[in-house]
Amino acid sequence: MKKWNKQRLIAISVVGLLAIGAAVFYVQYYLLRPIGSGPAGPPVAAEPFAKGWTERTVQVVGIGDSITAGRGADSPEHTFFNRMLTNPADEYADMQGKSLAAVLPNLQSENFAVSGSTSKDHLATI
Repeated sequence: MKKWNKQRLIAISVVGLLAIGAAVFYVQYYLLRPIGSGPAGPPVAAEPFAKGWTERTVQVVGIGDSITAGRGADSPEHTFFNRMLTNPADEYADMQGKSLAAVLPNLQSENFAVSGSTSKDHLATI
């Protein structure tokens, strides 16, 4: 077999293996991932959010990894941390008005979360 035929066969094999790997990755991480609809978790009662909890200033601090930082969220208002504070404009109907801002009029917040951080990193932040 000529040298250039052998090199071409190797190149075609490598490209084929990369294509197969890409196809497997696409199927595994895009087609087979379950995507839910509606709010996650159990229903949240409306009664605790019917009136204010306190007039005092309350400071909420976010310390954590990518979940708290908001990696993967559609927008900053859809991050886990910000959803606790206020409802996004497109919030599910049964979750409207069920946020900390609804019951804590003097709410302040700061999010120190960093994607990829560890517990040791959180200690340094604290």
